[in-house]
Amino acid sequence: MADNINEFVESAKAMAKAEVENIHTAVPGIIQSYDVATGLAEVKPATTINLDGGRKVEYPVITGVPVIFPSGMGGNASITWPIAKGDECIILFAETSIDDWLLGSQSDDVRRFDITDAMCIPGLSKNGYQSLKNNPRSINIQYQDNIVKVGDKIEIIGNDIDVEGARINISSPKPVKFNGDVTITGTLYVDNSQPVVNAPST
Repeated sequence: MADNINEFVESAKAMAKAEVENIHTAVPGIIQSYDVATGLAEVKPATTINLDGGRKVEYPVITGVPVIFPSGMGGNASITWPIAKGDECIILFAETSIDDWLLGSQSDDVRRFDITDAMCIPGLSKNGYQSLKNNPRSINIQYQDNIVKVGDKIEIIGNDIDVEGARINISSPKPVKFNGDVTITGTLYVDNSQPVVNAPST
């Protein structure tokens, strides 16, 4: 009787282990390519599959992977950034098939936690983030040498900075300082009075 129970327990453990090995949750990955037009990427998990006997097998490249950026208002409000081959990411595997959501179709596929139902969040880094290392007490938005820092004060640092708008208002209870030469194209008014500078158009 004891032998039968032990055999049943070992069989149950083996079945459970086999099922768990087919459940994918999340792994770090490397982006192989990204299509801006479709929002889909090719990604490769950066880890390996461990098999019995100590063998290791690399994951295949996963295609058609939706890339997640923070967005809302039907895509009219978003934060995006360029993606390059070799960028690190976190790959998430959906609980159920994402075909219906992604393709707008109806399927009867009952697969769960499958490697083909992957989604990707770019930005994972095993080495930390240089902008945060340089500015640990501020919110940082950086692209190459251009950076916006929001902390005790707001700093905008860059080689060329353009501000465009139908109407631009600058309000300050203290004097506004300009360090360096100032070029005005158009007319400068003070307190909506007569123009004090009428610069020629270029």
